[in-house]
Amino acid sequence: MSAAIRAVSTLPSSTTRTLSRQKRHRHHHRRSARSSSLRAVAGDFPTPDLDKPGNANYQEAKALSAKLAGNAASVGASHEPKRVVVVGGGLAGLSCAKYLADAGHVPVVLERGDVLGGKVSAWQDKDGGWIET
Repeated sequence: MSAAIRAVSTLPSSTTRTLSRQKRHRHHHRRSARSSSLRAVAGDFPTPDLDKPGNANYQEAKALSAKLAGNAASVGASHEPKRVVVVGGGLAGLSCAKYLADAGHVPVVLERGDVLGGKVSAWQDKDGGWIET
């Protein structure tokens, strides 16, 4: 994803603080039950090789991105990047932000939650609880 895409949480700061306290409490409770030698290590995941002729969706998106970038480059100095607000950090919002960035604009993604990506699917388990991904 482009470095020009920035996500902003729209939760009130008091809600964010409350959620952070709840997460810390749950995390502390889980951590105390585990061995102290465990630790999380963040890092980049390898980029999958999507650029294959048989991957029609990727090829179409790649062509659109190239076209938008070419349009922005051909306009040159007369092109003034716009700051564009994208409401929602789900799949559609992130795609929109990517294409705006490709076209030379500066998207700002507003997301009510603290995680981007949206809800892709939901189903009910045997106990009646909802599982969302």
